[in-house]
Amino acid sequence: MSREAPTKIRLLALRRALQIAESVHEILENKREVLLAQLNLLIDSANEARRDLERYLLKAYESLAVAVLRIGEQKVEEIAITTPALIEVEPLKKLIMGLVTVTLKEKEGLALPTVRYGVEGTTVALDESIKALRDSINYILKLSELETTIYRLVDELKNTQRLINALEYIIIPRYRKELEFIESVLEELAREEFARQKIYKRRRERGD
Repeated sequence: MSREAPTKIRLLALRRALQIAESVHEILENKREVLLAQLNLLIDSANEARRDLERYLLKAYESLAVAVLRIGEQKVEEIAITTPALIEVEPLKKLIMGLVTVTLKEKEGLALPTVRYGVEGTTVALDESIKALRDSINYILKLSELETTIYRLVDELKNTQRLINALEYIIIPRYRKELEFIESVLEELAREEFARQKIYKRRRERGD
């Protein structure tokens, strides 16, 4: 890349550009630290939500196994047929540190599907299994939101780090190198001009 002429105007422009680049570098480093802190908090929350989800699912399947032993697999399957297969949720946009992420919420005004079966020929274990599965839905939605946000933050962190690297290893060193070159050229020109002035002054004193 060809250099511009080493002038004082270029020197001042480079000093200003270097100052801006260093300020942006500092801002991006602060952003990176905030992103890392937020990411760690989200990872902790996701791990906690995952543990809660696993606990509820384990409770559901343990109770289901007990129910199968007490009332038989066929009866459980008959009851399962009456269970709605879907719940309705809606995606909602959410801003976290300027990033758009998506959270899933149950549609307003809609309750979780009701399981319809009579009390005759059933067992408390089946009720416990259904309740645990219902409770797990909230953790599934929460975990989905957390993991989506984590992926978005990781991408933003990578982009921020790339910008930091570009400034730290390419742009700022290039500005500093060109500044050193221009300063050395201008200093040399100043010395030459000073020497010419001295010679001119001596000649005038001698009357040349």
